[in-house]
Formats: sequence, C-alpha cells, structure tokens
Amino acid sequence: MLLPVFNGAQHVAEAVESILAQTFTNFELLVINDGSTDNTLTILEQFAAQDARVRIVSRENRGLIASLNQGLALSSTDIIVRMDADDIALPHRLERQLAFMKAHPDVDVCGTGLVFFETGQEKRLPENHDALLVLTLFNTPVFHPTVIMRKSSVLTVGGYSSNAPCAEDYDLWERMLHSGSRFANLDEVLLRYRVHPNVNRSKYYVKMTATSLDICGRQLERLHLPVNAASLALHRICCAPCPETPAIHAQLIDWLHRIEKANAASPLYPKEALARELARREHAFTELSPFQQPAGWIARHLRHCAHRMLSLAGHNRPALEGWLASCWWHAKKFMKKLR
Repeated sequence: MLLPVFNGAQHVAEAVESILAQTFTNFELLVINDGSTDNTLTILEQFAAQDARVRIVSRENRGLIASLNQGLALSSTDIIVRMDADDIALPHRLERQLAFMKAHPDVDVCGTGLVFFETGQEKRLPENHDALLVLTLFNTPVFHPTVIMRKSSVLTVGGYSSNAPCAEDYDLWERMLHSGSRFANLDEVLLRYRVHPNVNRSKYYVKMTATSLDICGRQLERLHLPVNAASLALHRICCAPCPETPAIHAQLIDWLHRIEKANAASPLYPKEALARELARREHAFTELSPFQQPAGWIARHLRHCAHRMLSLAGHNRPALEGWLASCWWHAKKFMKKLR
C-alpha cells in the first residue's frame, strides 16, 4: 500500500490506523515522507516501531508526483493500493479490492466509491470499462485515493508524469486507457475522503484546471475536433454541467453533438457508451433566466465576457480557463458570505 505524505501530522495517524486495521492483513504499508517539517515523521516512526508492516522512506521535499513514482519503484509487489494521508480506509477495503483483482486478471486499475468526511455525501463512478473510457473524455474515471492497480501496467506508460501538475492521476489514467489498459470501479463505498472546504486551494485549482484541459484537448485532437479558446471553454462547461445563458446553452448542445459525429467518423470510444454519456450531460444542462435567476445570469455573462477579452489578448488557453475557474471559486465563496 502506497501512502505519500507531506506535513500530514493532523490526520496521518487516523489514516495509518485505518490501514493497519484492515480485515486483509498480509501487506506492506510503504509511506513516502516528502520532507515534512511538522511532527509527521515522529508519528510514523511510532507506528513502525509497533508494526513491522510499516516501512518509512523519508527524504527532502520533492513533491507528490516524485513521491508517487518513488513509491512505485520501491514497492515489492505488482499490486499497488493508493491512499492519501488524510483519508480513512474502511475495514474491508483491501479484502474487497484484492478479491476483485484476483477474479479479474484483465483489469489493470480498479477504484471504489467514497464518502465525503465533512458532509456524509456518497459518490460513485461507473463500474464498466466502456463507460469509464468515455468518462475520461470529460473527467477522471476513478478516484485516485481509492485505487488498486497493477504496477507493471502503470510503468508500461511511464508512470506519473511530471508535466501534469495537480492532475497527475487523470493524466495517467487517460494514457493507460488509450494504451489498452482496462479499468473498473466497485459500486461500494470503501473510503472516507476529506475535502477541507475552508482551505483556500485556488492556486491548486488553477493548475488542476489547466492540466485537465490539456488532457481533454489531446483527446479532442484525436477526434479531429478543434482545440482552441472557444472549444475548450465549451468543453470545460461540459465537464461540469451548470445552469447557463440561453446562447451558451445552445452552443453546448451543439458541441456535444459534434463530439458524437466526430467519434462516428473516427471511432475512439464505444458508440453506445458515448451516446449515453453525452445524453446524460445534455440532460444536466439548464437555461438561466434573467428574470428568475438574475444574479446567476449576470455572473455567467460576466465570466464569458472576461473569457472572450482575455482570449483575444492571447492568453494560454488552459491556463486562462484555470485562472477564470479560480476567480469563479472566489466569487462563489463571497456570495455565500453575503447570504
């Protein structure tokens, strides 16, 4: 089991305890301490002194991607289980996922559902490979901290890329899926996931959005669709459907239809699975009314105006979307305070 951590003293003990309490017990917990400056190492050393399954590698800070790749290199088995240092694995997690991987030797990556620690809301992703391949055109197909994966398959595509900051998992899954790897999800919640809603992560969000759009862009290019400021702006909204102005709403529906036509001409995604996913996203769109939702209508118009002006100024397309996403994040936080 691979657990990278940087300054995780507040929650790492809970995370490690949940791993050591698993019903399946024959495993090694490899913890990469990424140059923590708080009490993280002391906490980890206490666990290692009490349980021989805990192995600690501690060195200077190099970042998450370097820690993940080092963990892959140092792991002693082909089966790798991922978790973050602030999450909690439910007791049967390893037992369930290992049984699935043993029963399905053709599957390279398997995720699970999760429950948000702060709200109790559960979230699941599709179970079958075709649906996950299609989902990757818009979002990550598995939740990274819930994943069990085959090390050999991950290394075949070069592991985690240092050129995919803040979305290194999405980048890896996309490369694996388009190289022939098979994915699955268990329709079972096996992880408690922390969001930290009060932490300002706008800088992270800028990088994540920019990287994610790069990943979407290379898939659109394979479909011979345009990858420019206008198309990426539309595609980003399709990735997370929200209420829109009537003019943009019409453009979004047209963009989804263009994706379906492009795939018919250059088949990359299973036709039926793609049709279902596009229909689901189209159904999720709603139109904003300036009379019934004036605040939302004005906010979306301002965002689109800002996008057009900045794109005309020659800003990098994915970085521009990331910056606008960050501004929108701050605006929503401000509006919540006013309520």
